[in-house]
Amino acid sequence: AAEAAAPAAKTPGAQAPAKDSLEALLKVEPLSVEVGLGLVKLVEGGQNSPLLRRIAGIRRQMASDLGYMLPPVRVTDNLQLKVGEYIVLLKGAEIARFELVPNRELAIHPGGGAGPSAAALEGIPGTDPAFGIPALWVPPEKSEDARSLGYTVVDHATVIATHLGETAKQLADQLLGRVELQHLLEVFSRTNPKIVDDIV
Repeated sequence: AAEAAAPAAKTPGAQAPAKDSLEALLKVEPLSVEVGLGLVKLVEGGQNSPLLRRIAGIRRQMASDLGYMLPPVRVTDNLQLKVGEYIVLLKGAEIARFELVPNRELAIHPGGGAGPSAAALEGIPGTDPAFGIPALWVPPEKSEDARSLGYTVVDHATVIATHLGETAKQLADQLLGRVELQHLLEVFSRTNPKIVDDIV
């Protein structure tokens, strides 16, 4: 469904339809994510996949926070990206890019920086892409140890979805155009037709 999150990613080697419509070829999504080959597994299973479920949650949270539902986010693979890399695009233009460390989870300490016992966690220094704060990439078997030391530990799908959400918040004014505003007015007119008429 359009309001859920996003269509599933194209899988490598998938057969293209015999005929592509001109409309489909020229369509540029308001917001989309492209992932490297190593991240395709995050969108396997369609709407029930880890990444699409988290994107759906981000969209619901933004609707609650901003009063505006992000447009559906299209997620596709991009063989030109590095295996663990992803990019976020706004109307076809790249607005964010990040490379995830394979087989690691991102541990973020509330105080920023490496936090306590970083060496014991066998962490690789890195950065949280959503907020730009120092973090550690830790092996999955060290995740519980990191949590016990006060870290917030997130998987790859959560890193991508959170980065997408924070980027979208910063560019919300560019995502709310005439078409989206018309849709909002149609929704509000069902419950408050007089107010909408007065505004219009």
